[in-house]
Amino acid sequence: MIPTKKVAITRFLLILILFSGCVETNAPNTQIESIAFGANHVVALYNTGKILAWGDSTKGQCDIPDKAKKTIAVASCLYHTLALQSNGTVIAWGDNSKGQCDVPSDLNNVSTISVGYEHSVALRNDGTIVAWGSNEYEQCTIPENLPYAIAIAAGGYHTSIITKSGDIISWGYDLDDWLQPPEDFISLKDIASFQDHIVALQSDNTIIAWGRPQFSENIFNEEVTDVISIATGQGLSVALKKDGTVSVLGGNHFKLAEYAKQLENITSIAAGFFVAGAVKKDGTLIIWGEDVDRFSNPDIDKLILYDGSE
Repeated sequence: MIPTKKVAITRFLLILILFSGCVETNAPNTQIESIAFGANHVVALYNTGKILAWGDSTKGQCDIPDKAKKTIAVASCLYHTLALQSNGTVIAWGDNSKGQCDVPSDLNNVSTISVGYEHSVALRNDGTIVAWGSNEYEQCTIPENLPYAIAIAAGGYHTSIITKSGDIISWGYDLDDWLQPPEDFISLKDIASFQDHIVALQSDNTIIAWGRPQFSENIFNEEVTDVISIATGQGLSVALKKDGTVSVLGGNHFKLAEYAKQLENITSIAAGFFVAGAVKKDGTLIIWGEDVDRFSNPDIDKLILYDGSE
């Protein structure tokens, strides 16, 4: 017969094993740091390195692998997600119909990740780029003699980088040469991209944007300064300012721009399909835009949803 004390310890260890892969969303000092949107799901990264995903999971986009336990960044788009681990490796899950989740086995020393509709991109610490998944428009065909990169962005069917010298290079789907930037930009230091428009952060902390003419309404509706972070989605782009306020660039679809004006103490931002997200300093997650009820989650206490389609 096993002594009572040993039985108690055994039960404790069993419970620990069963729940070691879960996020205790309301545990003390545990809070959301950043999020990424898919088509109808959201992925949240906690300050503990754990991940929580919810929403539509018909393609496995919310089935987080057990090995994703020390995550430092997440990226998502339509139906798949990448998670950058603290050791510089990358984990992927969700739709893999075009090989977008087939992370190269020798991929390591990664500093940044980005996700397009059906392809994935990683930036290594040595400034080199690795891309995999759909290559229908050669979005995964890395140009020869590519300069040292400091930032990347995977758009719908294209890929862009910012070079160490502050220039931008893009390849992939380029109908009507829309990937070409305006001639009047100054040195760039970050970039965000979606299907048909690109937003870049300039060295003076202003932003510049361009895209296909028929989507020009999604690019600008005000000039923004003191920007520290940018994000893009379908029908909008989002800028986080140094003072913790947020601006939505583009039209006011689903009251996206209007609602953003009241936000403060924001530390990170995200954009999806006519939806935006922001995380406050205290870990509160705010999601606003079209049909945000699809992102409801009763397990998260600090979650605010604003439906601009009403």
